[in-house]
Amino acid sequence: MQSGPQAIARLKSMVFLIEEALRIADEGDNPLFGAKLSDCVDCLQTALDDIIGVSAVKPQH
Repeated sequence: MQSGPQAIARLKSMVFLIEEALRIADEGDNPLFGAKLSDCVDCLQTALDDIIGVSAVKPQH
């Protein structure tokens, strides 16, 4: 499992990749756009699940 800072860095990376995919789509036709965006969304969901899992395990102060 990733640490909080690693998960946050991964989320930021996924946001960047999604923004790039959207930029490419706006510039013209790209048949791989849907697949790339779907991969980014899947990775983002995994990272969010990791953060939620870490938060659920840590005791609240």
